[in-house]
Amino acid sequence: MKHIMHLMKFSYDKIVNGSKRIEMRLFDAEHQKIKLNDVIEFICQENNERLLCLVRGLVVFERFDDLIALFPAKIFGYDNKEEVRVRINRRFSYEEQLINHVVGIIIMPLQVHTLQNIQEQKAHIIKEDILEQKPFKKTYSEVKQMLKEEAYWKPVNQNISHHEEEESEKQEKIAKLREIRLRKLENEGRE
Repeated sequence: MKHIMHLMKFSYDKIVNGSKRIEMRLFDAEHQKIKLNDVIEFICQENNERLLCLVRGLVVFERFDDLIALFPAKIFGYDNKEEVRVRINRRFSYEEQLINHVVGIIIMPLQVHTLQNIQEQKAHIIKEDILEQKPFKKTYSEVKQMLKEEAYWKPVNQNISHHEEEESEKQEKIAKLREIRLRKLENEGRE
């Protein structure tokens, strides 16, 4: 199955050059449809360039902090985890994360096209198929599959520890989450 996602140029370029290997999104109804080996077409908002990526893995967590703690910063396209945390928490609120949960989509770039190249390729394919009756075969560009250090990565401890403050406020968070969900249900009932 093919999915379409829009990205800002900054993030898009990181995927194209191979430094970003995981896309982080809320695990809402739209992103729950994504399965292993699906294809995601990323569209750059500034210039309509398109990039096809293969979904190599999916990881679901309650919030982005847990997801970021699991992987090295390089897989997100950054040098340190704190920068990743700051940027993603600006984009998605803590409440959104608790309501929907979060997903990390592990991707592998396949090929890059501009909108014009896609139209030219379609015209060429149609012309070639009509004249020569040849089946169309996709050719994927070479991609850097794995960083050298990735070959030696070991699974990290699955027990993710939280700050002591978080543990002490656990009951408060649960109550707050219940309140948010009830408010959301009430609002949906009114519409």
